[in-house]
Amino acid sequence: MTQTDVVQVCYTTRDIEATARSLAALEGVGPFFVTEFPLYDLVYRGDRVGLLQVAFGYSRHLQYELIRPPQGVASCYAEVLGDRREALHHTFQPFRDDFDTVRARYDTAGEPVVY
Repeated sequence: MTQTDVVQVCYTTRDIEATARSLAALEGVGPFFVTEFPLYDLVYRGDRVGLLQVAFGYSRHLQYELIRPPQGVASCYAEVLGDRREALHHTFQPFRDDFDTVRARYDTAGEPVVY
């Protein structure tokens, strides 16, 4: 694996169990570990998000993350869903630089911190 390889794919979903079953049947992903993930310090556009339900499963070296955002709370997870059952939220590949260097680069480019 090179440093630019994608190591994670994340979907936001309203139904983690149904999405996990679909990924298992279609792509052989899993088994999935499902838990609640407290993000009490997570702030989205000025408001706290709180508790998320998350699941993690693997297909070879690729990690699949599923996130069900709390209902009725604005978050970057709920925002991408719209009227869909699930939506691709993000992929992750390791940064070549440390976090502060990456953040400074995006600040310089005028990209706001949303999450």
